[in-house]
Amino acid sequence: MKKYTQLTCEQRYHIYLLNKQGYSQTFIAKSMGRNKSTISRELSRHTGVRNQFWGAWN
Repeated sequence: MKKYTQLTCEQRYHIYLLNKQGYSQTFIAKSMGRNKSTISRELSRHTGVRNQFWGAWN
């Protein structure tokens, strides 16, 4: 069983930037060496009205 490692703030910012530039979740995942579902979960966590995490970078 693989050990889970959390995303760093820098990785989250990288995901945010690439997503904002229109790159696909698959591309983002491959470029970071992460699973596509990790990227999908991260993006879905930080969308919507209650999102304050991404707001700092907008």
